[in-house]
Amino acid sequence: MEAAAMGRPCVATDVPGCREVVEHGVNGLLCEVRNVESLAAQLARMLDLSDAERQRMGQRGRQKVAAEFDERAVVERYKDLLNNLTGVSL
Repeated sequence: MEAAAMGRPCVATDVPGCREVVEHGVNGLLCEVRNVESLAAQLARMLDLSDAERQRMGQRGRQKVAAEFDERAVVERYKDLLNNLTGVSL
């Protein structure tokens, strides 16, 4: 999330948490879990992209983080979840 927030394209492992931030081929690349060949392939793919495409990936990552992970939006979703689970409004 930090790299995306800084406008950097990411190579990350396809696990919960990472896949919510990185959309494969959109704002970064995902590699298979515990697969060094997959990691190497995705790193090579990232290096093979043009500077312009890496920059566009980074911009899309920044936009995604700003839209989906803004602190206020996260707090509101958390409050909504607590309200749905408990019936208590915060």
